[in-house]
Amino acid sequence: MKKITYIFLYIILSLNLVNLNSKEIEIGIDEKLDSIVDGDLKFFDADSNVVTLREIVNKPTIISLVYFNCPGICTPLLDGFADVLAKTDMKLGVEYQALSISFDHNETPYLAAKWQNNYRKLVGKDLPKNAWRFLTADSVTIKKLTKALGFYFKKDGKKDYLHAGALITLSPTRRITRYQFGDKFLPFNIKMSVVEASREVSSPTINKLLDLCFKYDPSGRAYVLNLTRIIGTVMLLTVGIFATFLIVKGRSNKNREIS
Repeated sequence: MKKITYIFLYIILSLNLVNLNSKEIEIGIDEKLDSIVDGDLKFFDADSNVVTLREIVNKPTIISLVYFNCPGICTPLLDGFADVLAKTDMKLGVEYQALSISFDHNETPYLAAKWQNNYRKLVGKDLPKNAWRFLTADSVTIKKLTKALGFYFKKDGKKDYLHAGALITLSPTRRITRYQFGDKFLPFNIKMSVVEASREVSSPTINKLLDLCFKYDPSGRAYVLNLTRIIGTVMLLTVGIFATFLIVKGRSNKNREIS
């Protein structure tokens, strides 16, 4: 029994070793579930007013980190978000709210206002004024926010950035409760994220599977299969299972000889 236990411990440790590279993220998302985001962080809203997270996060809040001049994933992400907001049966601005925050400190409230108006129209509902806010901030605030949310990006040339895409849900106390990846979202998942956040309950996502089986491709701005990691994991599992089989078979043969 001890040998079998050691084998399983070996497999678990080996899987962790295979996954060690993901701890040092340069571009991508590292889940910070249950972390509390600083409420004193200050942003500019679309009317150029200064607001803090403590003031505006008073209900379940779904955050999208984007930059408005993005030529890549930001527009599909916001389009997908707008589409699912129009379909969900929960009341945006009443039961929950949305924040789209630019991580490019060069972008202005004027630009945020433009995008805010466009996406409010896309949702197609009679929304309360602050149901879906678009915010900007200085570089220091952005760095603190993105670090707190586990969102890592990198400059690409003069104007663009390499980054991943996700929706991040905060509870009314600014606790991180869920991550949703990609640019296509389901009404059920949005609803569940709001319900969980209202209860201050976090929900792990398939990010751990993504972390193991996928890697972020900055050039394509998408997740691609990480074949090296997958092959290594399969080999380790195969060795562990085969070793377990040999031990069990050996014991079975010994028992037969004794009897």
